[in-house]
Amino acid sequence: MWTALFSQRIFCLLEASSPTASGPLRAAEAEALVAEEQTKEEDLNPPGIFQHFTSSLVNTSFFTKAPTPRSEDVLAALQDQAFRHALLKDDPSNEVEKPDAFISDDRYSSETFRGILPDTGASGVSSAGFPQVQALQRLQPSLKINEAEKHKVKFGAGSGTTIGVLRMPTILGIINFHVLLTPTPFLFSITDMDKMGVKLDNLRNVLIQGEKEIPIIRRWGHPWWIIEASATAAFHLTEVQLRQLHRRFGHPSVNRLTKILQRADQEFKTEALRRLTQICRYCQMNGKAPSRFRFTLKDDREFNYEIIVDIVQVDNKPVLHIVDSATSFQAARFLDARGQKAKDVWDTLRACWIDSYLGPPDWIVHDAGRNFASAEFRQYARAMSIEVDEVPVEAHNSIGKVERYHGPLRRAYNIIKVELGDAVTDDQKLQMAVKAVNDSAGPDGLVPTLLVFGAYPRLTEDSPPALSIVQRAEAIRKATNEARKLLAKRQINDALATRNGPDTLPTHRLPLQSDVRVWREKGGWQGPYRLLATNGETCTIEMPHGPTKFRTTVVKPFYHDEDNDKTYGQPKDNIADRVKPQNDPVSSDEPDDDPPEVTGDTIVIPPVKERTRRRTRGPRLVDPISTSSIDDAFIKAAVEGTTIDMAFMTAKEEADWQLCLQLRQEGRITTPGRPFELSDRTEIDALQAQSVFRFETYDPVKHGTDRLFKSRLVREIKGKGTTTPYEKSRLVIQGHSDNGKQTILTQSPTIQRSSQRLIVALVPSLASRGIFLWMRDITQAYVQSTTKLNRTILARPPDQIRDQFPEGTIMVVVKPLYGIAEAGTHWWATYFNHHRENLRMTTSTFDPCLLVTTTRDCFGITGMQTDDTLGLGDQRFFDLEEEQLQKAKFTAKPKEILTPDNLLLFNGCKLTQDADGSITLSQKGQSQKLELIDASLETAQEEYVKQRARGAYIATICQPEASFDLSTAAQHQDPSAEDIRKLNKRLQWQIDHQGRGLRYIPLDLPTAKLFVFVDGSFANNKDLSSQIGFIIIIGNERQQDAEFTLTGNIVTYSSTKSKRVTRSALASELYSMVQGADMAYATTLAMITDQLDIPQIPTILCTDSFSLYECLVKLGTTKEKRLMIDIMALRQSYERREIYEIRWINGQDNPADAMTKVSPNHTLETFIDSNKATIRVEGWVKRGPKATTDAPKTTTSVA
Repeated sequence: MWTALFSQRIFCLLEASSPTASGPLRAAEAEALVAEEQTKEEDLNPPGIFQHFTSSLVNTSFFTKAPTPRSEDVLAALQDQAFRHALLKDDPSNEVEKPDAFISDDRYSSETFRGILPDTGASGVSSAGFPQVQALQRLQPSLKINEAEKHKVKFGAGSGTTIGVLRMPTILGIINFHVLLTPTPFLFSITDMDKMGVKLDNLRNVLIQGEKEIPIIRRWGHPWWIIEASATAAFHLTEVQLRQLHRRFGHPSVNRLTKILQRADQEFKTEALRRLTQICRYCQMNGKAPSRFRFTLKDDREFNYEIIVDIVQVDNKPVLHIVDSATSFQAARFLDARGQKAKDVWDTLRACWIDSYLGPPDWIVHDAGRNFASAEFRQYARAMSIEVDEVPVEAHNSIGKVERYHGPLRRAYNIIKVELGDAVTDDQKLQMAVKAVNDSAGPDGLVPTLLVFGAYPRLTEDSPPALSIVQRAEAIRKATNEARKLLAKRQINDALATRNGPDTLPTHRLPLQSDVRVWREKGGWQGPYRLLATNGETCTIEMPHGPTKFRTTVVKPFYHDEDNDKTYGQPKDNIADRVKPQNDPVSSDEPDDDPPEVTGDTIVIPPVKERTRRRTRGPRLVDPISTSSIDDAFIKAAVEGTTIDMAFMTAKEEADWQLCLQLRQEGRITTPGRPFELSDRTEIDALQAQSVFRFETYDPVKHGTDRLFKSRLVREIKGKGTTTPYEKSRLVIQGHSDNGKQTILTQSPTIQRSSQRLIVALVPSLASRGIFLWMRDITQAYVQSTTKLNRTILARPPDQIRDQFPEGTIMVVVKPLYGIAEAGTHWWATYFNHHRENLRMTTSTFDPCLLVTTTRDCFGITGMQTDDTLGLGDQRFFDLEEEQLQKAKFTAKPKEILTPDNLLLFNGCKLTQDADGSITLSQKGQSQKLELIDASLETAQEEYVKQRARGAYIATICQPEASFDLSTAAQHQDPSAEDIRKLNKRLQWQIDHQGRGLRYIPLDLPTAKLFVFVDGSFANNKDLSSQIGFIIIIGNERQQDAEFTLTGNIVTYSSTKSKRVTRSALASELYSMVQGADMAYATTLAMITDQLDIPQIPTILCTDSFSLYECLVKLGTTKEKRLMIDIMALRQSYERREIYEIRWINGQDNPADAMTKVSPNHTLETFIDSNKATIRVEGWVKRGPKATTDAPKTTTSVA
């Protein structure tokens, strides 16, 4: 190898030997000397032995192995230095090195990419050596060398010609580097820098392009733009872009985001993605709890995983439009133009999608429509294990897929309609339009039909034959993979190209009760409205029509200007007062110095005085409003620019308010103060004393983002039919839109009508034993529950009394309160346990609200209906109930005892006692609301449902004659004019017989029997189904020849459509008998008679079907084997004497005939009028003490 001493020796020898020689001569001699010394060096240093080398040209040093220096070499080197010094008089140690620069082949090799060298004037174009291009292509294989115009580039040591151009995307833009076959770096020409507006700041070491600043480093005496693999879009996504994707895709997991990036051919650093996910606050605070491994659904969505549904108008008719989110496969079906009920929409969805393709999907996504958001629709979906997702209002991007396909569907339908005219029906046109859209290629060339079925539709004879199953599966796989790839690329591009959305952090930081403004498409920004709850990116806003959900992107805080608020007052659409800051002092409430004035037939309420506040929102005026001139008050307020504070009142509350004014004027209500003022204060004070709720100042940190409910005071007049009416107020939480009730038990049991009538039917017969009927009313029943709520309920004070509390006051409800979904269940559990444990009562197996005593020292029956209790018992039970009630510290009103002078109102019934001891059960007052239906009105269908329900309610109480007509009316989903006419006929009868009810008379219970009259009509309904019915009567009979006279009381009755398929008249008769026998067994008469110590009351079945009678008493059989189970069950009960007797009666005397026929006999009507009926018997079995002595006997019909 070369040494520094040898180099100096060469120069010295050259100068000493030929001081006047020319340059070429010196070069030739130097080459000879170099060759000679290299030969010597190789002889002295065999291969594999290395020496220490120091180069003064490149200023680098490194250590190698070397042998021990020889004395001859050292002496020769010293002689060379001495000879040079003698001639040139210089010192080699003081020699100044020349600043030479050169390019090394090893530095710019194809192994390592060095970066870009900016600001060079070497040429007019940017260039790059081929080795460095190869190094870059090793990192990014997608970069290619393209053909381009050739350029000649000159360097200090020579020149070269370009072989192509490499277009390199960078953060500054695309830079064209012309490729040379030279070992040179990437040179960023000053010409290209000028074109791209890039300048080099050598003092700050940055490249500047507008607002962009890119750092550079100094290396080897030059500025270098170091482009790491993760810092350019040509190689990898930047960290900023990864953060954008992470946020805009909703903070997905690392694996999910990695899959979609890989599918879109995007390169990135997994560690960077893991890091930003690890430090993301949202991901940390919302991560799932530690759990074991479990299988989950794949992120790749298949056909029928998620469908998007919407209702669109096509040809001015509603159409249910369905689009599969994965394949864009569609379906559509017309809906009823007169109204779309939840069941109709669900049936249509099943017909055109669920029952036609792969069954129920995993998810159904819909907008904020009432049909899809109804509890009925969600119940249908939940029954098929379908999850339903409702898109908030003004969130069109979430359901835009189906919205985009409305246009093509309408256009295809209109084209088909023009071409075919009336040749086909509208349903056929719609299906043809759907088929055309499904068979059309999308923007990317994919056909929905191919993605679903794996084949193209055959259109002509030249179309290829149908593919095999294997070919179709392969086609579906390839098409699905391509669709997923296109979808992934589109999601990446859309997410990167989308502008940053609005900053929702201020909305998330808002406390509940804050005022916000909402963006609506038709009206722009609207508000202020009240913020009720925040759940992720969904805000619940209190709109004028009720709570509504919005995305946080369309909700912003509403800021108030104090001066404008004082000048213009409160906006008209504001619903409630703002939340007071915690440091906002509020003056104490002032006494009411102005009592209400009674003038004429109205009461004038004085204005409520405004409390002193630091921040006001305008005049809050409450003008004196006469209740007889509400409209005039609104007109006056509009003219004068004032506002009126009013609480929402139902029609019933408004009627009670008017009645209160009238009773106060008549002097029948003498309560001091304004109407309902004392009752309001009494209600609030009583609830606070029982620790039902507490008032607190709203604190966002303490109360969080829980739903804030509204509350109201329901005011009514109690005791309207008595001589001492009084005012009553009840605090109610408005929990009608409570989403939390879906996860808790909310339905509390109530006494059934049959149990209620059973109690009343026994009252006249037990009066001689000192047993009487009474009723107990628990005051504020829900709040007396012994259990507390399992969740936090926050509510605002009622509007009627909100001015009595400081601003920002809320109620924290601790115990059950009216309006809370689970309050009834808490109270029922408390009151039920009280009867079972303290009164030692047992419940009926059929009705949990019917309880009977179990001890012999007293007798009592109790029927529970929420906070009302109907009791039947002797004096000892009467006293025991009162004693235990006091021990339990339940607050209740005094008991009301049924007497000829005092009636009872219980569960919608009115009970009155006559002088002879009989009791009349009638309805409370619903018949006064019955109205006939006008079939010509647009609201005829809605009125049909309303009036039919009201009539059926009355029929279930005390009018069995109307049961059949109202039961058949309920079977018509789309009533015709004839259906309305039939219903009007029955409604008119109920209007004319408003006072008609059931009468209960004294019976001889030791000899009484329980008669079950059954009847069935085969295929007599409009849909060819069978109507079945029965009537159960407890009474005494007087037998004569082939007939008996029944005197008794009606216990229960029923007229329903058979839910089971009936293929014969025998089946309908049998089903009615089974239903009646089960109901008779469930009346628990055996428990009551055992407590009364009287003989068990036998059960007698009566039917007018001879074939059914023969099957039961003569061990007959039937060809319908599916009926044999019911027949065998009845035979077993008959053999065990649970059914004491079965009689075949004349069809003209069967009272159950009115339960199944349009034109029945008059037996039931006669029995209701007189409590008596004579019934002819066609056949019966005379039963002795044992079953072996039974002998069948049949009589002839008496016409």
